[in-house]
Amino acid sequence: MGGLSSIDFIGTEIDETDLFADPNQDSFVDNKVGLIGLNHIYRPSNTAYIKTTVGGTLMHLDFDQDNYIEESVNGGPTKHRATEVRDSEQRYTVSSQFNKKYSPRFNLRAGALDEFFDLDNTVRDRDRRVEIPDENGDNVPDFFLTTRDVSEVTLLSQAYAQGEFKFTDQLCVTGGLHAQYFELTKDFQLEPRAAISWQYRPKHRFSAAYGLHSQLVPLPVLLLQEEVAPGVMEATNIGLDFIKSHHFVVGYDYKPAPDWKVKTESY
Repeated sequence: MGGLSSIDFIGTEIDETDLFADPNQDSFVDNKVGLIGLNHIYRPSNTAYIKTTVGGTLMHLDFDQDNYIEESVNGGPTKHRATEVRDSEQRYTVSSQFNKKYSPRFNLRAGALDEFFDLDNTVRDRDRRVEIPDENGDNVPDFFLTTRDVSEVTLLSQAYAQGEFKFTDQLCVTGGLHAQYFELTKDFQLEPRAAISWQYRPKHRFSAAYGLHSQLVPLPVLLLQEEVAPGVMEATNIGLDFIKSHHFVVGYDYKPAPDWKVKTESY
């Protein structure tokens, strides 16, 4: 699957109610996205299967901004290129999951996932930057500042295991662990997961669950570069750990008729 997208915001043509454009600027946005993947399922027995997935993703963004000059000086241009952004992310994924029903009461699921990130991001900017000289007096800053120049190849690895055990036909307990390691920040996280389900009566079921969930800081935030000294750019967020959250869920299912079910949950 793939797609191309582009949109231009022309300052002299915008509607006064347009929230996404500036009458003093022209902005040009181009996006490209491509996805490809392959699934394979292998069944070593009637009670087990292994599902493997490989895939690749490409996302690319070009953003250009031109600023209008209020008054042309010395016959100079009426607008100039103020910002250029080139942002590219290629992601390659390999995952495999093992499922097996060991008995009518016990089921196991385990797997691993590796994501390889190839990132390139460049931002060149001279948009209203008073620190850039204008030696010829044409109201155009003389050069661009490179405010971001990131080129990284890194890996996110995940592994998990989860078991479900039915103590009785009415009581079921699930427990597991999920682990993540991000190579770029050397951050490792181990996350417990647990759930219980109780079929109180044929029409009534209660459930509760808990999980610690972690996710990467968005890469544009993690790789943000700031000027820490004149002309010195540094990725000041590179030490940020995973974002973590505790999830709690309680639920109640009611089956008023064979073809109807009402489910209520609190998070």
